[in-house]
Amino acid sequence: MTYNPNIPQFGTRINQTFNLITINFGQLNTIFQTDHYTWNDASVANRGLHRHCTLVSQAAPPTPSATAGIAFCQSNVSPSVTRIDPYYEFDTGTLGNGLTAPLVPFKAFCQFTANSPTVITSAFNINTITGVLASSLMTFTVKFVNKLTDNPSNTAMNYVVFLASSLISSSSADSKLYYGNTTNSGLTIFARNTSGFSASNFISMGIIQL
Repeated sequence: MTYNPNIPQFGTRINQTFNLITINFGQLNTIFQTDHYTWNDASVANRGLHRHCTLVSQAAPPTPSATAGIAFCQSNVSPSVTRIDPYYEFDTGTLGNGLTAPLVPFKAFCQFTANSPTVITSAFNINTITGVLASSLMTFTVKFVNKLTDNPSNTAMNYVVFLASSLISSSSADSKLYYGNTTNSGLTIFARNTSGFSASNFISMGIIQL
């Protein structure tokens, strides 16, 4: 059964379209409950409210007005991406200026062991992590799956990098943690510890879009 917008027709008797009208009402309720609680949900307070919001991927960012923005989904522009990302299209007014921004602010994160880099928690947008030890300095090369600039407009954005480690303490002058050589595809993390590195040492990294 499918919804028929041409029911009822002008001049048609009600007894001829009663079943079709009933089918239409049933279909409306079925379609509506894709994202909402139905009109006859067991909980009166829930009727008509959202369960969730399903956004179909758009071929291009929608065009907002001067006074309203638009949330939408679109396939990520990176050739390596296999996911659909959420975005927000700002209004075209003076403040919004029609800019497009991802709705997921974190661009990459992970936690890994310091002696031989192995991810020990769920990671996001991390392709590979390698490490090279020279004296007391470990140099980690982190490669992303998707470039940091992945967005519908493919424009550069600002980011902040957070680092933490079990190696670092405020009372120790023999341990250091810092990063450099940040690109759209990855970054380098440097960890120095004169006492060496073990499997119990870890480094946490996160990148958030500003």
